Amino acid sequence: MSSKKYINFDINKFLSYYKDTTNPDIQIDPTQLVTHFYIKNSKNKYIEVSNPLSQRFITINGEKLYITNYIDKYKVEHILFTIPTEINGILWDFHYHFGLKKNYISQRSTRTSDNRIGAIFFHKTIQDPINKERTSIDCHFHRKIDLTNVSRIKCVSHPTNRMSDEFPITSEDYMYIEEILRRPFIGIKRGGRIRKSVKKRKSRNFTSKNKRRH
Repeated sequence: MSSKKYINFDINKFLSYYKDTTNPDIQIDPTQLVTHFYIKNSKNKYIEVSNPLSQRFITINGEKLYITNYIDKYKVEHILFTIPTEINGILWDFHYHFGLKKNYISQRSTRTSDNRIGAIFFHKTIQDPINKERTSIDCHFHRKIDLTNVSRIKCVSHPTNRMSDEFPITSEDYMYIEEILRRPFIGIKRGGRIRKSVKKRKSRNFTSKNKRRH
């Protein structure tokens, strides 16, 4: 009987794959889009800003996901995969955000009294121009996981939830997340011909019980 095959996640390989300037999977958009997003100012209020988007992108199911890498003031590396989304004629920055937290306090029960773990900081950021704010859907997870079944990944940012509880397996979000996570380790499964138009959303799609302000 054959042994079970695992797809072991490695944050260093994950980041290297998407930063590699020689990676044929990563393409360059000759145009430079500008997207809008919300940030909090010194008074903890949301303000709208805009910035040129990275020109580096991958394609998943025909959709362009633009890649941005940065290192924060704590010397933690982050990577964003942005889908420019048109709402009322304006491009907004919807993205999947990954980073590493070395001493994250897990919300799940453990066998030890110390809940601090090495975790992958992950959420989807959603711009909400109707309420003039941004929200997120979170599923931080342990840095040592098996990617064979992404839906079963335990969210350490929640006492009981798994990835499929936050992002149902039939959703577009789940498709993008699964491909982003697994591609550096098993190759391209969902590429597709690039769509000519950007994704569009209607304002009524924005309310959701599981979104959190951040």
